[in-house]
Amino acid sequence: MPWAGYFYKILMADIFIFFDTVQFPRGKSYCSRVKIKAPEGAKWLTVPVSGKGKMLQIKDVQMSGGAWTKKHLGTLKACYGKTPYFNEIFPGIENIYASAGQYIADFNIQLISYMANILEARTKFIHASNLQVQAGDTGGYIINLVKSVGGSIYISGQGAGTGRYLVEQNFKKAGVKLELFNYVYPRYQQLWGDFVPGLSVADILFNTGPQARDLILSGGIKE
Repeated sequence: MPWAGYFYKILMADIFIFFDTVQFPRGKSYCSRVKIKAPEGAKWLTVPVSGKGKMLQIKDVQMSGGAWTKKHLGTLKACYGKTPYFNEIFPGIENIYASAGQYIADFNIQLISYMANILEARTKFIHASNLQVQAGDTGGYIINLVKSVGGSIYISGQGAGTGRYLVEQNFKKAGVKLELFNYVYPRYQQLWGDFVPGLSVADILFNTGPQARDLILSGGIKE
């Protein structure tokens, strides 16, 4: 359940490609954890995975067994049970946890798709693993993925790692426009004290419900 900036990209895009063919990060990663807000402040919600050191593609990484699903659901209830839209949104999350399966990519994509549907996204979702595109350097691979679905624009944030592989000149040569944006996290009413930005999209949905879409779209600033 990524942060609002991730869903800004989804809402702005005609097609969103899940990049499930790249290597799962070996360190701490947003692929397997996200921040929520607890009475004591921001808190990590982490999915345990196995095989992190084996250089597996994201689509091949399995979730570990154990009671983590029950623990997550209990934590979400404790943190958000008193929010205005909890009873509307939580049952769908609970159902996805109940059928979590083996692979973290499948689990994440189910949650993302559920959240996107609540936000009335009209975006088409595609898995990179279902496209016949040869992997190469990251920038070239992204260009080829965009072109394989008939895309002419690639929407990207400007995180710390983005500049390492997004070379604007290479996109221009390929006939793909690179559209960059900064994301300023929108403010809204939260439980538990002072506002905390950068949390899971679950936080904004539980707290604001039907206002969440417009709030998320308000945070994107195009360069």
